[in-house]
Amino acid sequence: MKQSRRWAPLLMGLGLGGLSLMKAYANVFPPNCEPVNFAFTQQQLLLNTQNPDHQHLFLIFNSGKEPIDLSHQNANSFVDIGWQTILEPNRWSAFAVNESNYPMTCSMDDSDPNNACQNLQVCQLLKAEFALSNQGSYWVSENRTLRQVLNDTRKKGIVANSSWR
Repeated sequence: MKQSRRWAPLLMGLGLGGLSLMKAYANVFPPNCEPVNFAFTQQQLLLNTQNPDHQHLFLIFNSGKEPIDLSHQNANSFVDIGWQTILEPNRWSAFAVNESNYPMTCSMDDSDPNNACQNLQVCQLLKAEFALSNQGSYWVSENRTLRQVLNDTRKKGIVANSSWR
């Protein structure tokens, strides 16, 4: 294990040097996956905040000790459809999105609703390429290891950097 990974949780717990949680976990992101183009507001994760109406792929990691429920209700639908997943601790999910400011509500059992998103680590795969048949907003892979998520992404025809392992 790299030295920086071993000490990151200790330094975060002590609050030394103003390390943010995102910076401390940035070294777990795969190549060309950067913590950009999203925001947290109250109980929500907003995806695609900077590039409206472009297709993007986000990886979401639960660095906490409790499962996190991520859900989206489609406000523009006549029927009650939405997207929901449970992200277990130390698991990843991949979400494709082509809408701007796409909101996902974070919730956890027995938790202050305002803190439910705090253990999410998010990055955007900068070089993801989508076929026309892969456009839209949907879960590409849910609640898996990083390797499994990246394999699922490839299997669904989303092409990215060749340095993925």
